[in-house]
Amino acid sequence: MPQLATRTLAVALLTLALVACGRPSPEKLLGAGRAALQRGDTKDAVIQLKSFVQSSPNSAEGRLFLGQALLASQDPAGAVIELERAKELGASESDVT
Repeated sequence: MPQLATRTLAVALLTLALVACGRPSPEKLLGAGRAALQRGDTKDAVIQLKSFVQSSPNSAEGRLFLGQALLASQDPAGAVIELERAKELGASESDVT
């Protein structure tokens, strides 16, 4: 299965699980995503941060971390999109580069 399809399926399954079990707060999603990124678990970081951005689409911080996670997971095109959006939402140039 192509990598994008695998990621999409993983995000869909996570979303279903969250709906079934009660959705974590946006703060918990952001914290979990940041923690996963710090420990090098880029797959988990991307899942958590995509969920966060879905619930808080205007968060420059969330998009910044998602961009970093996507870059670390070898998705430069996705990273550019999120980092540009973070900049549009107020992230500083030094944070984005």
